[in-house]
Amino acid sequence: RGSAMTASFLLRSFLWLLAAASVVAGGADMPSEPKPVQHFAILVHTTNTVVVQINPAAFEPSVVLHGKPAGDVAFNTNYSYVGPNPFYRGWPIGVLKDGAKVYRTVKHKKGPRPILKIGAVECEVAPLIVKDGKNYAAQGIVESKLPADATRAAQRVGAGWTKAGKLIIVYGSEISLRGLAEWLLRYRVVEGYAMDGGHSAYLKVGTLVRGYPIPKVAVSLKLRRG
Repeated sequence: RGSAMTASFLLRSFLWLLAAASVVAGGADMPSEPKPVQHFAILVHTTNTVVVQINPAAFEPSVVLHGKPAGDVAFNTNYSYVGPNPFYRGWPIGVLKDGAKVYRTVKHKKGPRPILKIGAVECEVAPLIVKDGKNYAAQGIVESKLPADATRAAQRVGAGWTKAGKLIIVYGSEISLRGLAEWLLRYRVVEGYAMDGGHSAYLKVGTLVRGYPIPKVAVSLKLRRG
């Protein structure tokens, strides 16, 4: 009887570990929606691509300028001004708010762009690339009046919401805006945005860092504990 109980326990433990690995380990193309208690999962982890899924209600968001974010997850959402006017150099571009704090920013020359909201944090981002669960990159590029050199394949970060309210964040080392949209759609995103692109793109997941080592403008998400 004792050996049978031991065998049953080992079988249950193996099946539990197998199920956990299928959710957390990278590589699954169409992962099932995680249970509500699951706050954080790395769905894909390769040299060239990282896909992260989080439950935003379990995290405390904040804005970090010109420093290494201390949160469990962090990614940059917009650019920092590097134009000829030295007075504005280093300022974030576009709307940037953290609760009651409104950061001094440089306006986009060609008009406002979409706003990504995570809790009390609001950031003006690059084009809408997924709309109503469909690839909207071509239309989003036109609406945001992006120059051609801003749409080519490059290191990029994108983020979007699933119908269940989970936030999917994607990093690609060499990807176009349309390709970034396809990655978001692969994980059931219904509304998605392109974030930063080029050498300054940044994603941090725990100790894993992809892209620029110290972001100029980033959203830091710290898991609420206790």
